[in-house]
Amino acid sequence: MKILSSDFDNTLFFLDDPIKTAKNIEAVKKFIASGNIFCIITGRTYMEIKPDLLKLDLPYTYLVCADGALIFDSTDYCLKTVKLDKEVVKRAVEILKENGYEPYLEDGYNITNNPDDCIKVASLYAKDKEDGIRVAKLISDELNVYAYASRKHVNINNPLNDKKQAIMRLAEVADLNPNDFHVIGDDINDYEMLETFSAALVEKHNPLLDKFNLPIYKTLADYIEYLMSN
Repeated sequence: MKILSSDFDNTLFFLDDPIKTAKNIEAVKKFIASGNIFCIITGRTYMEIKPDLLKLDLPYTYLVCADGALIFDSTDYCLKTVKLDKEVVKRAVEILKENGYEPYLEDGYNITNNPDDCIKVASLYAKDKEDGIRVAKLISDELNVYAYASRKHVNINNPLNDKKQAIMRLAEVADLNPNDFHVIGDDINDYEMLETFSAALVEKHNPLLDKFNLPIYKTLADYIEYLMSN
């Protein structure tokens, strides 16, 4: 039995390449049907990713959302939730607004106005990614949170919520050995898991990840084929 955790956007799912996406989904189905464990691990919240999963008819054994804030099993039963401290939420919102951003709170299922139920604070860029990186660093330095700039957003999470720690929590709640995990991704929020576990990159990835000298696969399907034959 193999255990594979894959990033979603631009690793498994490609908005502009349905053929590549379909190839990856078919490989995932074969992987699971062969008795293996497949986990989607994404920065998206449940409400953001679930419509796409249904539309794609994409199976999974586990689903990790918001970089680890929520962990679900294959029936979408929530196994673990990690929230942000409400005072951190309030201050993160203040800093974002001070820098021209329009933040919103997520509870993992919906947009919320309640800081007590917040797992993530996010905002579209006010200017560009460079400014997003600057603001994420401001928030991280002051509040000691996991803040990063993705392709379109500044994201603020509990410092316990990066993909490495998410896999460790998943291993605990699902009674799996973390040393058995294989992982694949493409961007900066995959950094911690890529440096920790048996890992690979997809062909188009953030060049900051090249420092790990990981094997590179054209598609997730190619990596799955490798895992199933070794």
